[in-house]
Amino acid sequence: MIFVAVGTHPDQFDRLLKKIDEIAPAVKDKIVIQRGFTKYYPKNCESFEFTENMDEYYKKARLVIVQSATSLLEFVIKYNKPVITVPRQARFKEHINDHQVEFGEFFSQKTGIKCIINVNDLTPDLLNKYKKKAVIKEDNLILLQGYFRKLFDNLNNSHYPSGPFAHNRIDYIINLINPEKNDKVLNIGVSNIPEVEIKIENKVKKKMEKAKIHLKKTKLIIGDVTKTNELKKGYFDKIIIIEVLEHLKDDVKMIKKIRQLLKPDGVLIVGVPNDAFLHYFNPVKYFEHERHYSNDLIKDRLAENGFSIIHFNLVETWTLLSNLYLHLLIKYLLRINFPFGIFKRKANKTYNQLNKSGMDILIKAVKN
Repeated sequence: MIFVAVGTHPDQFDRLLKKIDEIAPAVKDKIVIQRGFTKYYPKNCESFEFTENMDEYYKKARLVIVQSATSLLEFVIKYNKPVITVPRQARFKEHINDHQVEFGEFFSQKTGIKCIINVNDLTPDLLNKYKKKAVIKEDNLILLQGYFRKLFDNLNNSHYPSGPFAHNRIDYIINLINPEKNDKVLNIGVSNIPEVEIKIENKVKKKMEKAKIHLKKTKLIIGDVTKTNELKKGYFDKIIIIEVLEHLKDDVKMIKKIRQLLKPDGVLIVGVPNDAFLHYFNPVKYFEHERHYSNDLIKDRLAENGFSIIHFNLVETWTLLSNLYLHLLIKYLLRINFPFGIFKRKANKTYNQLNKSGMDILIKAVKN
């Protein structure tokens, strides 16, 4: 049996599955595919999304084909099976960057296994004859371990081994939150369509009523977070406050309250408008916002009130204003609530990396 595993990464890997499915009729062995979040359903292979126990498939397999994740090293040491690795690539929207290509090629060079960059190199003849197991010598193991450390350092300046970066704003925020099963999470300032909460469940009174129809496990509270008795001190693991602080006359009071609500070492995710030049053309700045934040101002606010920043990024582009003006024009002239986010392609790229400038600031901080 040949076992193909794409892992748990949330992006598709259609390119690999389509090729395996195409050549399967000419392959002698039965092929089983763990397809994960890939939407393509193989016609010539047995497949499943996820299973609690992959061991049985790894143990039975004559050959294993896997993505070039860092778990590859653990796999080859544990199972000692012939293995081919196929890296996910950013240009095919299989990952947010090409670190798997870099790692796959490095791993192949140091262990002797085949790393397939172009899936057309996967042929029936290759799969029928391939018997190469990874050879990991002691000095190469040290090199691989060093490579892991370098890779992790390059990918993130947060607590995530894979980095918090994503293809869009909501996924980026979710990666910063990194919700665990038993986490108590508070989001201050829910929107009409509560995207953060919807994502977490699956990893203004009128507004609250609209939000309620989308949520099954989230408790909604209408009130002043600094005054309500429904929130317990030291109860929450993580608190999110996106695009709220700039509306408050006393942002310091809010930050202090958030600190009280968090457990020791609790996590805070903050999003505020950057005091960028283009925001001077933002009408909301003058009618709804009390302030915009320079890098130093928001850093000082958090540091002075008991938080240490572990991730800081500037995101969004001038297209944020284009979206805003289009939204306001259609809403108030045509009386239509038009979807916000027409010019998002360029802006979404800012969530793939660290940036030196941007219209908004996003921060992850830890309670001291």
